[in-house]
Amino acid sequence: GGINLRSSIRGTLIKNIPRGTNLEIIGRELRGTEARAYFLVEHEGDRGYIYGGQLNPNTVYNWIEMVERNEEKVLATLKSHHWYVMPRECPSQNCEKTGQVLWSSKKSKQDSDPLYFEVLEEKGDWIRIYSHNDKSHGWIKKEVTNEI
Repeated sequence: GGINLRSSIRGTLIKNIPRGTNLEIIGRELRGTEARAYFLVEHEGDRGYIYGGQLNPNTVYNWIEMVERNEEKVLATLKSHHWYVMPRECPSQNCEKTGQVLWSSKKSKQDSDPLYFEVLEEKGDWIRIYSHNDKSHGWIKKEVTNEI
């Protein structure tokens, strides 16, 4: 048993990588309202995607174990005049909303600290985000955020 390496997400099988193999993560994708995690990796000259499980609702990867992460996280918060935004499935106003709400610190008067989220990717005027606080994820416009 191992994990399947595919040419694209749900694409053609390249090979099965043995259990316990250490892989360098080159990129990552979150798909669907369940935040299915896919990782772009390279193994012995073959580059492809592996399935990492669902981030929601457990915020753990069901199929892989993250041993080490070398990249620095980019964090951001909503600009102070925004109460909330509703992330989208892809970086376009034409895409469906994820059904989740990314709240600012204005949600509750007791919240004095802003709520931060991780910036996973940028495409044009859009950023793909993940909030570890409330598990919100998806694409939002860069203009509503402050990078910290």
